Amino acid sequence: MLSLKSMKYSFVLLFFFACGIALAQPLTRSYTTPVSADGFYLQNPWAGGLNSCQVSKIDVNDDGMKDLFIFDRIGSRISIFVNMGDVQGQSFYRYSREYNSAFPTGLTNWVLLRDYNCDGKEDIFASYYSGILLWKNTSTNGVLSFEPVNNGASIESDYDFGSPFTAPIYTVSVDIPSIDDFDGDGDMDIFAYTEQSTTVYYFQCLQVEDGTCDLVHYNCANRCYGMFGESPESFAIVKGADFSCGFNVTNPHASTQMHTGSSICSIDLDNNGIKDFVIGDVSENNLASIYFENAMNGLDSATTVHFDFPAQEGANVAVNLPLFPAAYYVDVNSNGVSDFLASPNSYATAEDVNSMWLYENTGAESHPIFQFTQDDFLQHDMIELGTGAYPVLEDVNADGLKDLLVTNRKYFDPITPSNNHTSRIYCYLNNGTSTVPSFNYLSNNWLPLATDTLDSKYISFGDDDGDGDKDLLVGVQNGYLVRYENAASTANGYAFSDNGELLKDNNGLTIDVGQFATPQWVDLNDDGLLDLAVGEKNGNVNYYANNGSSTAASYVFQEDTLGGMVATNILGIFGYSVPHFFKNELNEWEVLLGTETGQVNHFSNVSGNLLGDFTLDTTDFEGINEGERCAVWFEDITADGKRDLFIGQIGGGLGFYSSDSIVSVNESLFNDIQVYPNPASTQLTIDAGSNWNAVSALEFYDLSGRKVWSERVNARTTLVNISNLSEGIYILKLNGTVVRKKIVIRN
Repeated sequence: MLSLKSMKYSFVLLFFFACGIALAQPLTRSYTTPVSADGFYLQNPWAGGLNSCQVSKIDVNDDGMKDLFIFDRIGSRISIFVNMGDVQGQSFYRYSREYNSAFPTGLTNWVLLRDYNCDGKEDIFASYYSGILLWKNTSTNGVLSFEPVNNGASIESDYDFGSPFTAPIYTVSVDIPSIDDFDGDGDMDIFAYTEQSTTVYYFQCLQVEDGTCDLVHYNCANRCYGMFGESPESFAIVKGADFSCGFNVTNPHASTQMHTGSSICSIDLDNNGIKDFVIGDVSENNLASIYFENAMNGLDSATTVHFDFPAQEGANVAVNLPLFPAAYYVDVNSNGVSDFLASPNSYATAEDVNSMWLYENTGAESHPIFQFTQDDFLQHDMIELGTGAYPVLEDVNADGLKDLLVTNRKYFDPITPSNNHTSRIYCYLNNGTSTVPSFNYLSNNWLPLATDTLDSKYISFGDDDGDGDKDLLVGVQNGYLVRYENAASTANGYAFSDNGELLKDNNGLTIDVGQFATPQWVDLNDDGLLDLAVGEKNGNVNYYANNGSSTAASYVFQEDTLGGMVATNILGIFGYSVPHFFKNELNEWEVLLGTETGQVNHFSNVSGNLLGDFTLDTTDFEGINEGERCAVWFEDITADGKRDLFIGQIGGGLGFYSSDSIVSVNESLFNDIQVYPNPASTQLTIDAGSNWNAVSALEFYDLSGRKVWSERVNARTTLVNISNLSEGIYILKLNGTVVRKKIVIRN
């Protein structure tokens, strides 16, 4: 079992420099700001969520250990999990965005990493329309880099359907091909479904036969590989005497019948030297295994088909993963034998919370024995809301600390799959301090309603009726705004009514901004009354001025494109704007705008210019882009006078960027100096790494500045007994001022 949640106790380790921070210090991504759930700390809380994932391995940091590369079809997101080695006999992966920029931009549909040129380094095979692009891994001296192959054009194959010709390798973008050393000669062959969706192309790689791995050379060796066919309209498999391959076209790219969708993974399931297929279908929840043997005519032929994979390979749980599962064969526990993973390959109506099914292989590479381990591999250790995440900070328990509320667009409901009404308000209470945030999961339905049919919720708090407490405004998918009255008797109390009221304008008409309303109650004209700024699907921001009184709001429509703002978009059509207005150090309004592209647009020149055009400072604020359909919240949560940023996106998770060095991570230190095990209960080991000769003293301090433990160092590793330390947050100093680590202990 790879899950670290089964441990009883937890440590959350955060790494930071003990140096002064300039006033204008840029935001730094925090990976380990504590988030706990059900009594356990999440190992990668800010990993951003996972949906329809494709899994590969690559050594991104040149440490000799293979890391996990995950490409998410939904949102075209790259997620890299660095292999930190074994912790108490279990593989431990740490999420990092440090290496994302090394990969090409514009990757979409599917991405698989394979070593095409036999140099031991994984290269990039990626979808390009109905073809394949290839990038060569050119990493040197530990610096990850890639360069395009074939001058950036699709890689090609030789064909001969009566007459020879050369054309791009065909694989439709909705599919997942198999890219594998099928014939065991060391180069990467390709299997992909044909245009008719009934048979499989076998593109044999001839690089080894040509005597050079660097020159890409493919030949279409078979257009009916395995002597089997799949129905273009169902998951039915035809083989043996019932199968015939009579079609023949001169140009395989001229077909007008489009593929309905399939995925292929090749594994030698029965140790006969021939790799078998594990295939998924666009309309199904299961995976099928097709066994091949070498027939008398020398052609590999399908012999047996099972539709309950991997039940025939030892697993007591067959894949049942809505919708359109795809299979991946990678070693995730670093024991030298590949394990099996399944994840949806669908854009919509697919599992998006428990969408990483892991089966560990207790057998061999050829002839595996699979044991079902979990259906939320990696996901169980991150904030995971399904599809979409929109963060808002609000002190909901009146303890003086801002808590984290997050709404989602939806999540897949396995009980009632047709139920689209799964947008919820998730609550994470801040149980840290005013300078060191720490969040604890409270509820996935913070505001349960009698009949909740509101989709794609986005929330805002504000007192628009002057009764001293904050009311709740919810924007929803149909473009309406629903107001919930706060019936609490205190200014910081929250007791919302079950039934909200549609917000109306000064003429009594229901406010409707189109679709996907994202409101913010904000006093833009500084008259003491809360106005309305509402983003929407089309990418503009609607502005309603509050011309009422302190006790009775009256919203007057002013502008449908406030400040001329239009969110950056993918196709020039929508934009999905999510505005977040904030005051700068001069007490003037600025705005960060969440967008469809994942870029954060930054506008200034807002105050006193509400009917003019704002100044677009940048379409790419701080260079932060964590995925499509993003939403941000920008507020100082570490009490250092500088704002921190929470960002959500279509993957259903969050990222956190801080201006405070206390919660910031320095990647090089994280890789070299380690504190483990994580989690732990009574003791931990401090490994000073390559710097141990320079470390002479280790010290623990509590947050009051009191030293609670110290020891001189004369070796690389030091075992520390922490059983006598009470629950709380401690700072570890190495040599007093060089490096610090913060440790959160929960007994």
